[in-house]
Amino acid sequence: MGQELDSLGYRSAFYHGGQSEFYNMKSFMLAHGVEEVIDNHNFNPLEERSSWGVYDHVVFKRMLKDIQKEKQPFFYSLFTLNNHEPFTLNNGYKFGDKSNADKFRSTAYYTDSVIMDFLEQAKKTAWYKNTLFVLVADHGHRLPSEKFDITHPNRFHIPMIFFGEVIKPAYRGLKVEKIGNQNDLLATLFKQLGIPADRYKWSRDLLDANTPSVAFYNSKNSFGIIQKDQEISYDHVGNSINYMKNKDYPKSKTDSLLNIAKAYYQEVYQDFMNY
Repeated sequence: MGQELDSLGYRSAFYHGGQSEFYNMKSFMLAHGVEEVIDNHNFNPLEERSSWGVYDHVVFKRMLKDIQKEKQPFFYSLFTLNNHEPFTLNNGYKFGDKSNADKFRSTAYYTDSVIMDFLEQAKKTAWYKNTLFVLVADHGHRLPSEKFDITHPNRFHIPMIFFGEVIKPAYRGLKVEKIGNQNDLLATLFKQLGIPADRYKWSRDLLDANTPSVAFYNSKNSFGIIQKDQEISYDHVGNSINYMKNKDYPKSKTDSLLNIAKAYYQEVYQDFMNY
C-alpha cells in the first residue's frame, strides 16, 4: 500500500517500538514507498520499555506528535508489540498475572486502551475529520485456550475495523459479515479511494457483493479454509482433516473446498518461489 500511496503524493511513515529489522520489516517498508521508519533506536534510552521494546503508549504519543507537523495526505502505520509473549506490563495487569492467559488478556486490554486514548487525542486535531483509521491484527493466537483447541479456526479470527468521520454516516457502525483475509485489506481500501488494485491478484474487495466469502489460514503443521457453511483444518503432517465444523455437509462439497485450500496454498508458495 505504501508504494501505491507514495506514487499518489501521500507522505508515509511506519512506527514500531521494537527492532524494525525483525522479519525484514524495515527494508520492506523503505523499498516499498514508506519514507521513514521510526523504531526502538529513535527513542530515548530512558523511555519505558518491555523485553520487546518501547511501550505502545510511548510510540503512539510519538506518532501523534509527528502527525501534527505532517502535510496531508499522509499514510501512517504503527505495529504494536505489548500484546505478545512474555506479556510484560510495568503498570499492573487488569486481569491479573497468575497465568499466561491472564497476562494475555491484560496486555490486550492495555493496547486497546492505548488505541482508544490515541483516537481521543486525534479527535482534537484538524486532520482527524479527513482521516480513515484502519485496525487489523497480524495473526490470531493460541491464548486464551479455555474455549478453542489450536486447530480451531476461531484461533485465526482477527478484526478489521474501518473508523472515522470520512465514512458516510449511513455506514458508520455497519458490521460486514463477509469472510476474508488480511491481504484483502488492500483491494477493499483502494476501491473506496478510487485507486486501481487489479495488479494485486491475491487481494479482493470485501465490500463487493460478487466477492466470494471465503478465507484461508495456515500454521506450522496445518492449514484451513473457512466459508459460511463449512470450516476445515487439515494436518499436512498427518495427512488428515483435524477439524471439520459441519459434519453433515456433503462430502463432495467438503472435498472440493479442501482442494481449493490446497490449490491456494500451492499457488501462493509457487509465487513465492518464483521470486
